[in-house]
Amino acid sequence: MTEDDPSVKYNEFYLTLHNMFVLIAGLPGTGKTFLAKNLLSSFFSGFISLSTDEVRRLYFGLSEHQYMDFNQKIYSQDKRDIVYNVINLMVDILLTQGFSVVVEGTFYRQEKREKLLDICNRLSHQYIIIKTIFPDELMEARLQNRELSDNNVSDARYQIYLALKERFETIVQPHLIIDTQQSITSCIEEVKRYYDEIPS
Repeated sequence: MTEDDPSVKYNEFYLTLHNMFVLIAGLPGTGKTFLAKNLLSSFFSGFISLSTDEVRRLYFGLSEHQYMDFNQKIYSQDKRDIVYNVINLMVDILLTQGFSVVVEGTFYRQEKREKLLDICNRLSHQYIIIKTIFPDELMEARLQNRELSDNNVSDARYQIYLALKERFETIVQPHLIIDTQQSITSCIEEVKRYYDEIPS
């Protein structure tokens, strides 16, 4: 995604979306965090943002990057379950209180996605699912550059990307696929069109 600024375009197009839940899922490096950040500053202004990477860092008190292999230490199954359970609890509380929420994370297992959607269904909240993608042939270079820049909360490296790619389970619910190789403005336009087409 190019870092053009979509906020100018949407300043006159402010939407107040009540009781809305947005899940942004996808492999590491596919632009989930950048998309969420720009959606929150434009189309989803006023939403509360939650990130699995940020929850992991806060919960386990991490101040530095933790580069390690898949399923090791803080990325073991039990540690990942803790992070997702915290996310679920926070989403349940926030939606119950009437807030609209954006959650972004890998969510490669359908079971983890289903638990959040069950909360939405129980509370009769509308939701949309966005899956971010990025060309495979460009991913290794992107993740290497991200590691060198050290300005991203994620610790995922190319080896993690490959491991999760093999494990990523099909999203069975209707969802929008966003190729983040395009400009951020185009990405947000796609999200807006998708939202507009959802039956009230």
